[in-house]
Amino acid sequence: METMNKLALVLALAATPAIADSGFGVEATAAAGGGAIGFTIVNDGTEAVSGVRWYAAPGFAVHCAVQTDAGRGFASGAVLQAGDRAACTMTPLGASPARARSAGVVVSANEADGTVTVRHAGMTLLGGATPAQGIVVVAAGAVHADADLDGEIDAGEGITYDYTVVNAGTQALSGLVVADRSGALACPSGALAIDEAMTCTGSYVAVPDDAAAGFVLNEVEVTGTAENGQAVQAADVILTLNLAGSAGIRVFKSPLLLDDADASGYASAGDVLGYTFLVKNSNAQTLSAVDLVEPDPSLIDGPIVCETETLVGGQPFAALGAGTLSSQDVLRCRAQHTITAAEAGAGEALNLVEATGTAAIGGQVWGTGASAVAIPGPAQIVVTKSVDTPVSTYGGVVTYTITVRNAGSTDIPNVTISDPIPNGLSTFDWTCAGTGVACPSASGSGAIAATVPLFPAGAQLVYTVRATVALNAPQQILNTVTVTPEANVSCVPAGTPAPCAATVPLMMGEPRAVPVGGLPMQLILGALLALGAAFGFRMRGA
Repeated sequence: METMNKLALVLALAATPAIADSGFGVEATAAAGGGAIGFTIVNDGTEAVSGVRWYAAPGFAVHCAVQTDAGRGFASGAVLQAGDRAACTMTPLGASPARARSAGVVVSANEADGTVTVRHAGMTLLGGATPAQGIVVVAAGAVHADADLDGEIDAGEGITYDYTVVNAGTQALSGLVVADRSGALACPSGALAIDEAMTCTGSYVAVPDDAAAGFVLNEVEVTGTAENGQAVQAADVILTLNLAGSAGIRVFKSPLLLDDADASGYASAGDVLGYTFLVKNSNAQTLSAVDLVEPDPSLIDGPIVCETETLVGGQPFAALGAGTLSSQDVLRCRAQHTITAAEAGAGEALNLVEATGTAAIGGQVWGTGASAVAIPGPAQIVVTKSVDTPVSTYGGVVTYTITVRNAGSTDIPNVTISDPIPNGLSTFDWTCAGTGVACPSASGSGAIAATVPLFPAGAQLVYTVRATVALNAPQQILNTVTVTPEANVSCVPAGTPAPCAATVPLMMGEPRAVPVGGLPMQLILGALLALGAAFGFRMRGA
């Protein structure tokens, strides 16, 4: 059977028609904001394929519809008839602190001629792009040392793993930990400067159970922290299969906010997104005629521009469609896109790219990559302040509660919280508790003056202040907290621009006591006594 008849797992987007190529890929709809990633397994060949299976990167689970578009039953290991398709969803497991996540999914199928086709799709979700964005990408590769050249995994044969880790954001990364099934890997560093890359390696020796199963599945995950405190996370999955060949390619498309035209602090209409494409030769054979194709050219502005040397091997790269990638080498390319009003209205900018290359044995291979950037409405902050009693006494103790919440759908950088001690309070002791964000300080005495480097969407800080009313306090004490973000933010519910403030009054419930003593008071008391005595004398005289 010719390659032209094989299953296609094509990665596409909601508004983009499926690509009718001859490979094995994913047709996907990437939901922004850290949500689920929808993709469709498509057989656009002329013959049925069997044993269709899918494998998600760590931190994600895949669920496919129980029926295909044609109404046939579908599950792991099922047959997919020619021209049919099955919808699937890749969902993040649990809560993740990361705002940007890249992950891969692999789908395999058995062809009618007994060969196996494997397709990889790399997907990046960006839940609200900001000018200061920490993004990490990991692209996996593996080479099977097939000692007897039979194309099968035999016990005792080794697999060498190669993981390319790239800083694709605008923040330096530190505390990077890269791990696969074997545990922590050999990596040259735990930190990456902007645009820097490193290669981590591992190895595995197949056991009899692997030989019996006919495959080895490995997962890799990288975690770390950006310089602004933001968590970063990325994952990929790699499948080594019997009779799957020794050629492979994969691509990740990673977006970031390149130009914040309106200085809003987040992606919005008119802003410029920068796309980074990372194309990896993920298997043993050298690939020629390496190319990148945008199925919908309107989703980028101008051509894709690639670097003249490969990222890992430092080898010259001629041009897209003519360049060569050695085993495990990586090519980095870039493009830009101005967010349209339609994308802003839809709340996300979706994009797709397809990578191809040609191996000497096996012919052309395909990899697909998609990205989704959340485009939120205006960033919003809610500030409230209350006191446990609206009326107090001189020398009394009151408790204030201050709540600061990011009510929008995008992270807000550099949020300053200020609550000076108002006139009338003699002590001011406070504690802080955070939900989804760390307090700059857990407790303190005196005025509150704190800066949160990054206030995530939905996060909240609560300050509890225990204060003592001064003996010479005014009849009314006004206590005001002010929240000032670096970005363009509106105050909810007023809808006014930041800074956002909340004020609570505290009234005194009794007149201020007049101190006894001192010459002026003695004179006043003496005069009162004298008047009283005179008044009594006149009464007796009457």
